[in-house]
Amino acid sequence: MQKDQSWINRAYEKLIAPGTIRFCGYAAMVVFFGFGISAITVAVLLGPGFTIMNNWISDLGNHNFTPVPILFDISFFGSGLLIIPINLYLRKNITPTPRISEVLPASPRMRYRVMGLGFFLMIIGGISMMGLGIFSVDRDFGLHYIFAVLLTSSINLGIILIGLRITIMEQPFVPKPYSYVLGVYGIVVPTIFGVVTPIIFIVLPQFQKLMEWTSYLSTLPWMVTWNLFILRHAETQVKRA
Repeated sequence: MQKDQSWINRAYEKLIAPGTIRFCGYAAMVVFFGFGISAITVAVLLGPGFTIMNNWISDLGNHNFTPVPILFDISFFGSGLLIIPINLYLRKNITPTPRISEVLPASPRMRYRVMGLGFFLMIIGGISMMGLGIFSVDRDFGLHYIFAVLLTSSINLGIILIGLRITIMEQPFVPKPYSYVLGVYGIVVPTIFGVVTPIIFIVLPQFQKLMEWTSYLSTLPWMVTWNLFILRHAETQVKRA
């Protein structure tokens, strides 16, 4: 039993090692943007009139709107898989479990619970992206909508909590004053879209698809910038090793 636990612990430490995180961070951006942009380009150029006004994001994985729906599937599944170790790495470095009060006397337990929830939600977001890649519109099985809702809610709430964390608390990833800019963006933008999007869906249904695209794209600047700071931290740790 102890041998099994030792093997699991070694595998976990390898998974969240700085070198692994460096690979995952770069690979996630290449997979997401490489296959994602390719999916949009193919749909627009070769599909039957694909536009952000008339099509949902999920239509990129629908053979009725694009000849190569697998590009969308790879983009979401691959990047979703790769961001899971990154968030485990963040949890270790920003919210270590305070098992011994003497070691972390000035860290309220509630702070760890709230921030641990933020990283847990981002992991749920990664799993949801994988789910969308597997259960695309062409392979729905009644699960596509569930994963879409999980992705939107978990990522946005996770960004808000992490934004709050890097704004008001010390952390080793984003130096000041960049932490204030990135933190406030992470708090304000998802909150605004969280309030406005349901209103638009009800009051102006003709703009539902455009609103989905706008809300989705609004998170990308934060996600990319945050990922670059994580890579910077991982690079530093690799050089010190």
